[in-house]
Amino acid sequence: MTSTASLSPVANTASRKRIHSSTLLLVCTAKEKEIFFSSPDARSFVEQCPWFDTHKSNATTDWSAAIHSLRPEVIVSCWSTPRLPDDATDYGIKYVCHTTGAVRYVVPRAFLERGGIVTNWGGLAAPQVAEHALLLALAALRNQPRWRGVAAALQAGSPHPVIQVETRTLMGRRVGLHGFGHIARELVRLLQPFGVHIAAYSKGVPPHLMRERGVVACQSLGEAMTGAEVFFECEALTVDSIGSVGAAQLGLLPDGAVFVNVGRGGVLDEGVLFQEAANGRLRVAVDVTSSDRSIADSPLLKLPQVIVSPHIGGPTQDRFAAFGEQALRNLEHYRQGEPLEALVTLEIYDRST
Repeated sequence: MTSTASLSPVANTASRKRIHSSTLLLVCTAKEKEIFFSSPDARSFVEQCPWFDTHKSNATTDWSAAIHSLRPEVIVSCWSTPRLPDDATDYGIKYVCHTTGAVRYVVPRAFLERGGIVTNWGGLAAPQVAEHALLLALAALRNQPRWRGVAAALQAGSPHPVIQVETRTLMGRRVGLHGFGHIARELVRLLQPFGVHIAAYSKGVPPHLMRERGVVACQSLGEAMTGAEVFFECEALTVDSIGSVGAAQLGLLPDGAVFVNVGRGGVLDEGVLFQEAANGRLRVAVDVTSSDRSIADSPLLKLPQVIVSPHIGGPTQDRFAAFGEQALRNLEHYRQGEPLEALVTLEIYDRST
């Protein structure tokens, strides 16, 4: 960890202005610095930043000491950043520029309640998560888990592999969505060329936002799930949504339906989903599980017919630099007193995961 001070001016190719002049502390691992701040200007910036190396430092003792002694005004955080104390504003911290998505692991709600400012990557990752959701749905429809076994057993006179694999198409399907945030809206856009009929439900989302995109706005989750041949779980994990998808809701999906989860595992009863996948009634593909930080513990991994991706929905590795660039823009906006991109309000915080 280096000592902190008011930072030297750093050139930015786009604006040729100083990014900031306030006291700042970069809190991440060396690898996170490398992948998020890979452009020449970004590297030049972070090389001059006071840096708290979360890989080498003790996350409880050293982190607490750093906050108390260094008293940074701005913290640039990432996946590995330890959680701020509730009284972080008392030590002069005014702004947390979070390079990644979920802020709850780093920023307590009290920080926002006491006037702290927080930004994250906002909707920048949504296109990649939606792309991954589409990939999972197509893989489940084409029954990807059976490909290798069928290919290995092919011989003259055997049924056509399409018949053995039992492939299906997405074209013209009835699609259901739970959630209508950035990811779901991007997914609607990606689904349009397939000529699908889309119905969605998300508590608190104005129906007109769905109708404007050609989506049927449902009055309940059950309505969105009834008859859906492909169903996407995209809802944030909130007090209202936790455990909202159980046996009754999954039972509304027709036999052979595809269930895709790119939201949060805690939204549904994973035990019921396990049974629906085990008995073959539903085709299941998930990027998250009820143990979101340890997917290896999920019972779904025991079922070879279930597609489980290791929480890689987004962003893709080739997009990391764009998130670092947004963070640098926000630092410059903060210094200039200009509006920030992807500002996290209390409402967004409560719906974020």
